[in-house]
Amino acid sequence: MIRTTIPPLILVLLLTSCVSGEAQDERNADIFSEAKKLAYPLYKQGTNEHSGNINSLLAAINALPNNNENTLSTPITISGLVTIPSSFAFTIDDNICTGTSPEIYLRSFVLQDQNGGVLVAYGLHPADTNVANSNSMKYWAKAQNPNMAVFGDILQITVTKARKYGNTNVVAVVTDFTNPTVLSSRNTVPYQIQSGAFNRSTDLYQMRQLTGFVITSPTYKETTCTSGPYRFQIDHQQTYWGTLCVGAVSFTDAQNCTGSKIAYRFKLSTNLGAGTLTGFDIDNQFSYNLATGAYVRLTGPVIVPTYDGAGSDLTLLLDQKHQVETLTPPAN
Repeated sequence: MIRTTIPPLILVLLLTSCVSGEAQDERNADIFSEAKKLAYPLYKQGTNEHSGNINSLLAAINALPNNNENTLSTPITISGLVTIPSSFAFTIDDNICTGTSPEIYLRSFVLQDQNGGVLVAYGLHPADTNVANSNSMKYWAKAQNPNMAVFGDILQITVTKARKYGNTNVVAVVTDFTNPTVLSSRNTVPYQIQSGAFNRSTDLYQMRQLTGFVITSPTYKETTCTSGPYRFQIDHQQTYWGTLCVGAVSFTDAQNCTGSKIAYRFKLSTNLGAGTLTGFDIDNQFSYNLATGAYVRLTGPVIVPTYDGAGSDLTLLLDQKHQVETLTPPAN
């Protein structure tokens, strides 16, 4: 499936060592050009009413052995609203942090229906070049479509392989599929306003909105992977992390974010984070200030960013500029 009429609206979570500066500039130019043309609102408060059989798929994946990729005995067709476009990059590393057999998926996405969401691993890098596997989405001719999943589309796929990735806090991951078909495009994505701490059973891969004060401005972090949690990070990097305090009446009040006030983590893609804090807003549509003390509204999907991550590890993913609005702080 190749799109020729809709320009890409993606920010791939690549390390600078993997992508040249020129390629990044070209990608950013495409994103900014597309963003200016978008009709708002992209989001609406409400629930996802699409029924796409995702719960059946999750039940089948959760019945698999942990960690290893498995071929489903019967392929399962699902459909869902694209809430993370083809831009979620991560590493699956079966040898913990040794890096001897990592699988890096550069263009992964999330599909969500009324009952749940699922991460679809896509864009294997380096791709499979064995012509005997030409029907697989890991094959080089099929693994490099940056528009495989466009934000707001309802996409249908038939799942053939999957992993139950983790030991205790597992994540269902689709690792191969066939017959990608767009059922509808440019749908407004529904979200719910978060009122409590994130919970894996209710919030994972769901769209949530947070409004509060930035108490930790996102900065780049890198780790030497020795203990295992970063098996689910692109090349074991932590990238850009920040913290938002929701429920505070002022930035001063937010300094003690406890009790009825809740601290939430948010995570930026490498490329998005690199520019965000140096002021590359677009006209007046995007005021994207995530400096400490900023009062902002964040809308995005909830992800688990670490291997075996618990509920306390859940994080809001910021992948595109339109996910952030800078607001006027409440009057005291």
